[in-house]
Amino acid sequence: MLPNSCRTSKWPLLPRRVGNYSPRLTFESLESRRLLAAAPLTVSDVHVGSTAWSSGYVARLQSEWLGDYGFRIPTGSAQQLAPLAWVNIDQISITFSEDVAIQSNDLSLSSSSLANLAFSGFMYDPQAFVATWTLSAPLTSDAYQIDLDGDGVGRVTAQWTGVALDGEWIDGVSTFASGDGLAGGDFEFQFRVLTGDGDHDEGVVWSDLYETFLLDGTSLNDPDYDLFRDLEGDGVIDDVDFADVWTSYGQEVETSAPLGETNDAPSVKGIATKKLFDPAANVNVSLYAAFSDVEDSDANLQFTVSNSNSALFDAVSFDPNTGNLTLSAAEGASGRAEFTVTATDSGGRQTTQSFWADVNYVDQPPVLTFAVDDYSGGFWFLGGSVSDADDVVEGMYVYLFGAIQAKAAVKADGTWGFAAFLDPADWDFTTAIALDPHGTPSNAPQHYVGW
Repeated sequence: MLPNSCRTSKWPLLPRRVGNYSPRLTFESLESRRLLAAAPLTVSDVHVGSTAWSSGYVARLQSEWLGDYGFRIPTGSAQQLAPLAWVNIDQISITFSEDVAIQSNDLSLSSSSLANLAFSGFMYDPQAFVATWTLSAPLTSDAYQIDLDGDGVGRVTAQWTGVALDGEWIDGVSTFASGDGLAGGDFEFQFRVLTGDGDHDEGVVWSDLYETFLLDGTSLNDPDYDLFRDLEGDGVIDDVDFADVWTSYGQEVETSAPLGETNDAPSVKGIATKKLFDPAANVNVSLYAAFSDVEDSDANLQFTVSNSNSALFDAVSFDPNTGNLTLSAAEGASGRAEFTVTATDSGGRQTTQSFWADVNYVDQPPVLTFAVDDYSGGFWFLGGSVSDADDVVEGMYVYLFGAIQAKAAVKADGTWGFAAFLDPADWDFTTAIALDPHGTPSNAPQHYVGW
């Protein structure tokens, strides 16, 4: 049987998304997955949200068909650039047409005044095909551009076919799905924020103050309640929302282009864990191979490197002639260090990539449990738990192969799960395996999916 923590009174096994969202049931058949894999990988939705929005507020957005993961930005007209009035937007969620191989630094965000906005968290839901980035600070009034990498060295690709993202987009014109029909194109998508502009008329004026004043005290269940006047997203329009409007009174929407419109951030692919056992044998990490930029040559990129455990190394040096970061282990040292490399192009746009370096250290593999339960009507629940002696398990993936080919995210409590429909003709063995952040595999238990 599956662990109790995998099962809920309603729908089990579905990983929670970042933020105040409830799990949403997502079933798919093996047949439908095969069909999806043959289609181009595209973007099918963009949402903004907030970790501060109440669950009731998010549910109200869902019930009014305004978004599944916060607020769905409308497309196909000037409404894409209609100002968003909330004061605490700190999440961007992108939905894909199928399962993707993606990492946090595949997306960069710029404004008209800032070349790079920092993210503090990232989560990908491989069952709903939704990637969510959490910002280090809420967005202020400005124009913003999302740039999702579809043509760089570490571009977003379909998980099962390796086909690159088809992301081309024309702001205010295009509708989902993204793309021009050819794989390999960035998804560049603009939106604007003007806190307090509840009627989206591109200015915070007297009517915004007046309307918010009239709605003071209304909440989610009141007929006069207005989702777009609740600037805090807490389900109540009150003095705090009025103060938010007052603070922005007189401001107009930013019309300048985001800095990312004419300058892509560097692209990066993952850097594998480096293992050092002999102090006399240096290890080289090619940063020129790991990073690339459309506008700048490798030699024009500027690199900064931080090291979480400097005591493990006699020297860490970078040679701009070769692009090699050289690691020299200290005599008698043993342990693990995380290196964080930031590449900055000539326009000031940045991309960061972290990697691990183990000095005389053997990584402990994850330990995976795996069970299968049938539900009804051909639906099956596959799940279990992952533990790891030396790594955080949240954000790891469990990969399924055989009768069911899929992946499931591991939650903070170590549980994972996947629900799928499987035709009796496809009943067969399924193998599960987890990978830790260093690429070390777990045990690989196998179960028969079928009666």
